[in-house]
Amino acid sequence: MKYYGHKDIRLVNGGRKKWIDEGRPLTTDAPRVAAAIYRASRPDESIRARKEDVFAILERRRPGELVDVRSVDEFTGKILAPPGLSETAQRAGHIPGAANIPWAQAANEDGTFKSADALKQLYEGKGITGAKEVIAY
Repeated sequence: MKYYGHKDIRLVNGGRKKWIDEGRPLTTDAPRVAAAIYRASRPDESIRARKEDVFAILERRRPGELVDVRSVDEFTGKILAPPGLSETAQRAGHIPGAANIPWAQAANEDGTFKSADALKQLYEGKGITGAKEVIAY
């Protein structure tokens, strides 16, 4: 969303799991949405990494760190994608030098985000300090 110019983006802390765990209402009713004109901004390329950015880090032309957010089995090349997912990686394994920090490790059991201190401990424990540019994939 920020890539296309949305300034005020928010996520539900805990997502659907926490919503349901808290006994909040759900509905299958179709929403009523009024017609509107929407205009996205030009893409903000400063927040997107490209292949060239990854190679610049790999070839040590630019300081940076890579974080692979996929499961351990995907990172090690045991599987190409989680079961039931139709979109798969083209090759097994990971980019050399990348730290494997599956996205789910950034969340608590109830689906909420871990605290900043807990995230700092998690990432620093895998060698990701944030002192350099970090590209997550």
